Amino acid sequence: MDINGINHISAARNISATHHVDVTKKNVQADASRPIRDEIEISTTAERLSSVDSARQTNSSSEVRYDLVNRIREEIAAGTYDTPERMDIAMERLLSRLG
Repeated sequence: MDINGINHISAARNISATHHVDVTKKNVQADASRPIRDEIEISTTAERLSSVDSARQTNSSSEVRYDLVNRIREEIAAGTYDTPERMDIAMERLLSRLG
């Protein structure tokens, strides 16, 4: 369906039939001397993100501080957690990370 402007909507279009592909060994591998290999390329950005994530998991404690979690839950429920001071700190940290 195409939507062109506020007052003009065209009808739905037909869906084309599915196409079947014959994937047999002879079609996939024409030369027996060259085995089929799957390959994957990982971007440098993905590699950096993976290393950062690994470092965070290594540095973070596996123990949950339930007393802190419960206190913060109570403050959020009471409406006292979000203070202007905390918002200022959060904004400063965000801006410093963004550069």
